[in-house]
Amino acid sequence: ELIATITVAMQNGVTAEAKVVEISDTGVSINDNPQARLMLEVRPANSAVFMAEVKTIVPRMQAGQVVPGTRVQVIYDPTDLRRIQVKEIDFSAQPPSGVEARLTELNGLREKGLVTAEEYQRKREEILKSL
Repeated sequence: ELIATITVAMQNGVTAEAKVVEISDTGVSINDNPQARLMLEVRPANSAVFMAEVKTIVPRMQAGQVVPGTRVQVIYDPTDLRRIQVKEIDFSAQPPSGVEARLTELNGLREKGLVTAEEYQRKREEILKSL
């Protein structure tokens, strides 16, 4: 089984699916397992999608598999969306390749108007040349 289950303390929370948007190291390790800071896109079944930041311990041998696109299950407090915990990390689904993820991210920046058409084209060519 390629799913890591994390015991959570939140008892009256709502469970939802989420996707890792960004990951960074906190510099903290517990029993040689790194703590990661995840920016998540949370998709509750009966309410609006929201972004949340959470810190969680990732199994050391699987830390490199937690990348943008990785699916996780979370539990959160619907009255305070900042109270959120990772319940499971799904290591079985492979997120997009590095190039695909970079192109998707670049396209998102263009759609939001954060890069010009020229910047988009130049960066896109740079990414494709790295193949």
